[in-house]
Amino acid sequence: MTTSAATGRGGAAFAPTVVAFGAAGLVAFAELYGVQALLPAIGREFALSPSSAALVQSAGALGLAIAVIPWSLAARRMRRGTLLRIAVIATIVLSPLVAATDGLVPLLAVRFLQGAVLAGIPALAVTHLGDVLDRPRAAAAAGWYVGGTAIGGLSGRLVAGTVGALGDWRMALVAVSLLSAVAAAAFLVLTPRVVELPDEPGAVRRALRDRRVWTLCLLALLQMGAFVAVYNFIGFRLLHPPFGLPDITVTAVFVVYLAGSVTAARTGRLVARFGRRRVVAAALVAQTLGAVVTLPELLPTIVVGLVVVTVGFFALHAVAAGWVAELGRGSALPSALYTIAYYLGAGVLGWALGLVYDGGGWRALVVVLVVLGAAAGTAAAAGLRRGRA
Repeated sequence: MTTSAATGRGGAAFAPTVVAFGAAGLVAFAELYGVQALLPAIGREFALSPSSAALVQSAGALGLAIAVIPWSLAARRMRRGTLLRIAVIATIVLSPLVAATDGLVPLLAVRFLQGAVLAGIPALAVTHLGDVLDRPRAAAAAGWYVGGTAIGGLSGRLVAGTVGALGDWRMALVAVSLLSAVAAAAFLVLTPRVVELPDEPGAVRRALRDRRVWTLCLLALLQMGAFVAVYNFIGFRLLHPPFGLPDITVTAVFVVYLAGSVTAARTGRLVARFGRRRVVAAALVAQTLGAVVTLPELLPTIVVGLVVVTVGFFALHAVAAGWVAELGRGSALPSALYTIAYYLGAGVLGWALGLVYDGGGWRALVVVLVVLGAAAGTAAAAGLRRGRA
């Protein structure tokens, strides 16, 4: 291994790597989820139901899910670090076009393309951490990367929601683009250049035969769909009676996303103390119970419920993403499959649950979320037993 590789996989590179990959996560999630805070405004402009407005969010997630495999296959011919830089730069270049698009169908098309372009970030980031850092530090850094995605989701929603409340949703998306550009610059400056590790012989075959990989993908699909649905439609609930809150106040609710960032950054310690399976089980329980807590028509209980949902989801995602990457033994394919499941949940299930909300309101939505949580818990109990965790 060259000197740069050895240094990159040591402790000296940890701090800048954490900041760089956290910034990449911020770019991806700010661009993907900033629009979520604007769904009520987009719905008003185009006279859409909540579930139809959610298609603007889902289009980006579906583009991402479809493009993950092409990005992962490209990583077999090009350096993962180079591809990550391409994905970040292309995302920033494309971002202003979303705000400039006129008409619903073109908007959905550009959002789909945006998702496909930024797919390179979640498809390759966690695997590339294994090139930059040794195994213990890479696992810890994966939690910080997920924390960066949480900050991206929060900052994108807060910036978009605040500017949208003061101006319009197009101006809000321009503001998100500026935020992402700053984070992209941090990634490009700080990410280290290292000698990348080749896949272990037979790594893909062994990973795909491991039922834990498929179980973790199923958990990602179910719980990401549930999580996105909560944030897709909570704004509609709070804007309408009995709450009738103004847009700017509804935007402030997204501050609870900070709980996800803090949780993701600390999951490494929880795993070291309790083990992966126990942390996954606790996270599933928390996400499901949090949804139940949002049922009363009381704003404080809704906020508390959102905090619990967010903590549970990000704890689950931080553990699962790092676990899949480790099971892949350096191959990007298992992580790509996890990412596909994750964003199919966001794009398909997150939208489909809007039909439940359209028809039965928040109570019906929570009932389905509890069913999904029970299904995820059953799958985890059956599929995560093998081997030491």
